[in-house]
Amino acid sequence: MNIDRRRTLEQLAEHHFELAQKETDPITREKRFEVALIYFSRHAETYLEPAKVENIMGDKIAGDKITGGKYEIPGQAGAVGPHAKAEVNSFTQLGAQPGDKIDLQRLAAELSTLGRTLFERANRTDAVIAAQRVQEAEAAANQSDEAKLSYALSEVGTIALSTAKELGTEVAALAIRRSNLKVATAQELARVTPWAQLAHQKYLVQIKEIDGLVSDRVWENLEQYGISLIRLDNYPPGREVLENIVKLIGFPASEQNDYSGAIKDINPAAEGRVNSGDTTSELGFHVDGTQDPTQPALLAFQYVRGAKLGANSRFVDAAGVLANFEEDQRYEVLTTLARSDAATFSKLGETYTGPVFSFSSTDRLMCRVRFDSVITVHESCRWAFDLLKEQFESSYYPTMYLPRDGDVVVFDNWRIMHARDEIYGEVQRHHRRVWIALPRHEHQISYQLGIRPIPDEIKARIKDANALRTM
Repeated sequence: MNIDRRRTLEQLAEHHFELAQKETDPITREKRFEVALIYFSRHAETYLEPAKVENIMGDKIAGDKITGGKYEIPGQAGAVGPHAKAEVNSFTQLGAQPGDKIDLQRLAAELSTLGRTLFERANRTDAVIAAQRVQEAEAAANQSDEAKLSYALSEVGTIALSTAKELGTEVAALAIRRSNLKVATAQELARVTPWAQLAHQKYLVQIKEIDGLVSDRVWENLEQYGISLIRLDNYPPGREVLENIVKLIGFPASEQNDYSGAIKDINPAAEGRVNSGDTTSELGFHVDGTQDPTQPALLAFQYVRGAKLGANSRFVDAAGVLANFEEDQRYEVLTTLARSDAATFSKLGETYTGPVFSFSSTDRLMCRVRFDSVITVHESCRWAFDLLKEQFESSYYPTMYLPRDGDVVVFDNWRIMHARDEIYGEVQRHHRRVWIALPRHEHQISYQLGIRPIPDEIKARIKDANALRTM
């Protein structure tokens, strides 16, 4: 059965919305609204611009889940964004044993038979919903889209499985059973949420006292989002507060570029050094320590006194940016910029030449990049660098917030790029910075940093490129 996915999803959404409006039973009505929402979300994800999505969802479903061009699709949805494509890791959910893959062509044929049978029994609500999920699964199988196939089959319910057994469609029954096992995806195992435009409330840890539970809450944010904001209600922004928070997280570096000491006080001025926090001029996206052979794992900022105008802090998730590339292009960018001579960083009399993407001593993928005069990119890597820069500087990705006095922000310097708007006015901004060289040992074991997930094959290619020495 050939399916025009765009037409089918849109029409099914309209159909269920109309049925929901007419439904008198509250439970069935709610279910139909949920089904309509899912179809509208999937249709919008693939075919509509964000503004059109908001119009449709606002008109059709009260309390919609699509805002600001960001999609929140129920279940195991694929990647979303300007260049999004659903991630296909391996056929793990449907091929549970090594070498035990399911024939997608045969599966699609059996799902077609199963779907028709379920539609014939459409007098039952669960049969209608199951038939629609089976239809989606058939389309995904025909398109070899394993992620959407697995998600659709995991939602078909017991009636689809029992009907598949009754019809003797063995491959369909096997696929449904395996999808119901809910095998974790690579992203779920990596405990990571790539993001764009992340509201600071998502990663906020608001506390009255620094106790033993703070580090766990901070690390959960660091692992998932790559960033954590700590807001202390009962303490003024003293150095001792920052020192104690850092102690709970990792080991501070003794030097930061040309500064000796664990904590550096930064007071930007108009005449301050360019491409550094010492200037009031705008700072572009970068990681710290680019010209240092050992790039710090984490950064901690304590905002002591804020400016009255400007000085918004901005952050971008490199994992989120990379996730929205087409898969082949993403891996080509990673491996191209993994060359051992991909970039040269020169600042304060220090120079470092090395890869933009490489692995840390703890085997985590690091991004060493900035977009200013400090970096010089190898000519053969220029196309990949320009492509990466274009995405980082897109207005789609950054999250931005104006720090409050006393806020402490800790973020993954291997994954999260940071920037700052120009500072205006006469009130001098003051913040403190700590380079955290590595997490505490127990946190290295328990939590993950860096850009992930990375397939083993690509990981090997990146490491090979890192090791290659050019003449």
